[in-house]
This record gives sequence, C-alpha cells and structure tokens, in this order.
Amino acid sequence: MRLPFLVAGTFLLSGLIFSCSHLTTPRSATQHKAGWVTGDFHEHSHFSDGGYPLDSVYTRGAYYGSNFMLNTDHGGCYPRDYDGRVWDNIPGTVFKGVDAGVDKNGNRQMWRWQELLEYSYPRVAAFQKNNPGRHYIQGLEWNSPSTSHTTTGIIANSGLPISMFEYQFDYSDLDTAGGPAEGLVKMNGRKNGNGELLSPAQRREATAAAIQWLMKHHRYNSWAFVAHPERGGDVKVGDLRHFNNAGPDVAFGFEGIPGHQKNTLRAIFYPQHAAGGGTYGGVGYYASEVGGTWDALLGEGRRFWLVASSDFHGMSSDFWPGEYHRTWIYAKDTTDPLSILEGMRSGNMYVCNGGLINALEVTAVQGGKTATLGQTLNTKPGLPVEIVIRFQTSKPNFNNTLPEVKMVHLITGDITAMTQPGTPEFENDTNPSAKVEKLFTAADWKQNGGWNEIRYTIKNPTKDFYFRVRGANHLPGTPYETDAAGNPLADSLATKHLGIDGAEEAWADLWFYSNPVFVKMKQ
Repeated sequence: MRLPFLVAGTFLLSGLIFSCSHLTTPRSATQHKAGWVTGDFHEHSHFSDGGYPLDSVYTRGAYYGSNFMLNTDHGGCYPRDYDGRVWDNIPGTVFKGVDAGVDKNGNRQMWRWQELLEYSYPRVAAFQKNNPGRHYIQGLEWNSPSTSHTTTGIIANSGLPISMFEYQFDYSDLDTAGGPAEGLVKMNGRKNGNGELLSPAQRREATAAAIQWLMKHHRYNSWAFVAHPERGGDVKVGDLRHFNNAGPDVAFGFEGIPGHQKNTLRAIFYPQHAAGGGTYGGVGYYASEVGGTWDALLGEGRRFWLVASSDFHGMSSDFWPGEYHRTWIYAKDTTDPLSILEGMRSGNMYVCNGGLINALEVTAVQGGKTATLGQTLNTKPGLPVEIVIRFQTSKPNFNNTLPEVKMVHLITGDITAMTQPGTPEFENDTNPSAKVEKLFTAADWKQNGGWNEIRYTIKNPTKDFYFRVRGANHLPGTPYETDAAGNPLADSLATKHLGIDGAEEAWADLWFYSNPVFVKMKQ
C-alpha cells in the first residue's frame, strides 16, 4: 500500500512503498496529561542532506508512534529548499551574508542561519499548527567545536533563537557578515570565525561558551545532546565533562544509541575511526562498555542521560523516526513540550531498539521511600535497598515479529567526588567499581498483573552508588552476539560470522537501556 503524507493539512500520495502491512492508521498521540511519550531527537530533510521533505519525515514518524520530533538539519550552508529544489532555480531568492559559494554541482548555497530563520522554522510551525496533538520542534545538528555533531533544540515561537545560535557557534558556518541580529559574535572554534580551527583547548572553551549562551538565554526551553560521540574517535570523556559543566540544565545527555542502524556498517561506525571499534548491540562503546565512559560520568554523580535517535536521512541506511529506536520520557503534562523537556532533564527516560519492550519501570525501595529513573533514594549505611525491575513485552514490532527478552543486566557502580578540570582524573574514562551486579533470565522474573517483575536486594550498602538496567533478546554466550557474561559483542562479528547486516542484523539484535537511579548514604 501507499502511505499518505500529511502536508499543510491535506493528504498527498507518496510514491514510496510502505512495507509494514499491519500499520494502517496513525498511532494515536497521547491524549491524557501525565504519562509516557516517545519521540526522536535527530532527523534530516532536504534542507540539508536528507532525502525527503521535512513534512514527510514528520508524518512518517507520526505513523510509527512518535509523540514528538526534532528537525535537526546540519549547520553550515546548503543548496536546497523544502521540496529539494536548488535555491538558484527559485525566482526571487535572496542570499544573505558573505557568499557561501557553490556545492559540488555548481549550485549556490544558503547559510543555514538564514534557512532556519526564513524557511525551516516557518515550515515546522505550519506543520505544528495543522497537526495538533504531537510536538514538532525546530532544532539543529550543531557542528560543535569540541563535541562534533550535537543535536540541539530550542522550544520557541520564532526561528530567531536557533538561527542566532547556529550563526555564532557552528564551526561550519563561516559567514561573518553579522547574521540574523545585531551584536552577534562568532565563537565557533575558528580563527576570526572563518579561518582554521583553533587548538583543542580553545575549541572546548568555544563549546562551553555556546552552552553558556543557551543557559543564559534559554535555560529551561533548550537542550543539547552529543550525537554518536564515538563515531569519529575525536570526542573524549573530558569533552563530555566540560560540556556538562558548562550547562548542566542544557547539556545533560548524549545519543549513546546512534542512528543509521540499517546501514551495512551498523550506525556507520568505521572500526578504524570509531572509539571502541564500532557498535555493540547497536549501542556505542561509551554506553555499552560496563565500567567505561558513561559509567565514569555516572560514578561522579553526574546527571548525564542516555537517549537514542534515528538520525534519519533516507531509507537505504536509516529507519524512520519511531520505527526502530524509541526513547521513552515521562512527562507531567504530555500536551506541553516544555513538560516533556522537563521530563528529559529529570532523567526519567529509557531507550529501546526494535520494540523489545513496551514499558519499563525501575525503582529503588526502602521502607516507604522510593526513587525511580534519574532520582535519588536517600538512605542510611547498612540498610537494605530493594531494586524492582518491571517490563512489558506484548506488542509486535514494525518487523512484524514479537521479540522476547531473554536476559536482563543489573549494573551498579560507586559514586565518588566530581573530577576537576585540569587534573588527570578529568580525562579518565573508566569506573573500575562498575560491574554487572546480577544477570537475570526468564527463570528469575515473575508475572505480576501483565508485567514481568524482578526483585533484588542490595543487602548492606555502605557507599553512595547508582544502578542502571539493560536487557537483550539474547542469552549469555549467544555466538557472535554476547559473551559468556551476556555483554554485547562487536556488531562486526555478526556480519562476518553470521552473514547478516543492515536491517536484518538490526532486527535480530535488540537491546533496551535504562537511565540510572542514584542511592545516597545519609549519616
């Protein structure tokens, strides 16, 4: 069948074949106030290097159940409008700023700040107006001076804030004519704003300046997530710490589960460049390695959260928003995008690939006190802490299969003092205390009111600690998928030895990850 695309309140027929035969109507947007929403933080359109109009990406994401979506076309300069027409061929087009030059086909390019202000944001706003019940937000895949690709969103009633941000801080934006407003200063990690890249230390400071700008002007209506930080091998743990220090209310997470999962090289992580040599169960090395980078950050007590995104560009390498990746967020008011952002900032989120689970609850319990994802349970040393893990798996995924959770890991780690810039510890990317506290299989969970429930007790805690949860559709020791302890193996092994790659590998290898719960000892 052919999927209708919603454009400006009308339905247009797409020439693209919609392959999921079981999906005939849009999944309903969340109607009640408090509850869980799912969405996608990272997708592209014709406005940069995507293969489809922005409306088409949004509409297809809605069909896959996404409650909110963030358009994040790249910063810099690009030659095409919403429909994929080159600006040069559109009568009356005025190019602002210093001449951006031409692309490889000889088409004149427009600076992204102008495109955001005059074309992209108005298109997003029009789509939102014609599609109430979901949230469509203008964002940017910011070329950050030290954290590379970083998906950034600003919830606003005009395109000016995100346009100002891109002009000032994107290292691919070389326009120095003044940008969309008076008084803007180029701080993009380049000499004079358009020259060579500055030193790594100077680029860290330029990134911090950008985050501090967001903190000053848009503290409670913006965010920035480092995207696929392992892919190029240049983003280090010190960059992430500096990023988070600069603005903990804005720079509070990373896309540790990257997009491009249909690519024959999963997530397009080239082993010779990517930190860790590639993905593990579709997850980047920083999140998948127990005791690695993410655990090093959590071991300082940092509120630094994990999310997943499609990074949709086109159908050959990518799943549509919501088709494969899901980031679940608990919001006090699902009708309010700022409430969803507050839910993101709180850390009450979990991520899932391929519909492995449809609901997750992770709770620390002691007496009458409880804490869930992103929260802190205050207790006294030596008092037992019960951990309750509940999940549901009851719906077919968009591969028309019903996946089965076969293993759940409970991961714990000690919390120590925050590291300080300029010290060796600030660049340390390990947490030796982090470990798989307990491995559970189906024999360890019970059915309770439609939920699979696991209960485990930390009997005599004496130090501050955190715990997080992950699960998979594999048992420990699954050839070329998991090791004997159940840890994910490099995805390149499945391709080499099992002969599967692209979408087939992605659907065969499914994981979910929770954000952490913290436990603090009170004397």
